[in-house]
Amino acid sequence: MSRDHHNRRSSSTTHLQYGGATELETINEDNIMTTLMKKLPLITLGLALFMNFFGCESNSPVAPESGTDTLKKSGSEITFLRSKVVRLQKNFNVTKTVKAEVGGLVKVGDQQSGFAGVTFPANSLAEDLDVSISWDSQKFEVEFGPHGSQFLAPVLMRISYKEADLAAAGVAEEDLRIWYYDETDGLWQLAGQTVNTQEKYVEGTTTHFSRYALGGE
Repeated sequence: MSRDHHNRRSSSTTHLQYGGATELETINEDNIMTTLMKKLPLITLGLALFMNFFGCESNSPVAPESGTDTLKKSGSEITFLRSKVVRLQKNFNVTKTVKAEVGGLVKVGDQQSGFAGVTFPANSLAEDLDVSISWDSQKFEVEFGPHGSQFLAPVLMRISYKEADLAAAGVAEEDLRIWYYDETDGLWQLAGQTVNTQEKYVEGTTTHFSRYALGGE
């Protein structure tokens, strides 16, 4: 092979490596994309299997859905309430600082749905506390926070049942109770049983914060 012919081949190879896109390079790119598209379902399946076996698990405490009958510790059944009115505004949330020395009231809701709240007597807190309330007025469930907070003296909870469908639940008004979710036993336990049939609320006391719901046995 002559030296001139060898040089011409070397120049052509250099052009393929560093020059602009050639027909050969375009064909190779098309082949790569076609292969990737064919293998995409297998790649997706592999990722799904990986997440299923090695995905992270949440350790947050979650109470079971209170929309169905749930066994409490004594073994009897609780029927939880649902609203007979569907409203656009069904979730109410608030956060407020309560001073330990003076106490105070924190509540959420409106005149149509009623209110859910908690009253702190003076000196029932070891220190000032940012109290939060999240109330679902359609399910009559309320989360008082910070979750798990402990108090020096009982605080008063009050939850409205103003728009509850008592007939559908099959629960007499005077039999309504406040229940809290016991994370230790994984069951709902009694928290309050004072019913005000005039103003349509149930109240009870607690020395800790948890998740609460209205229902009857």
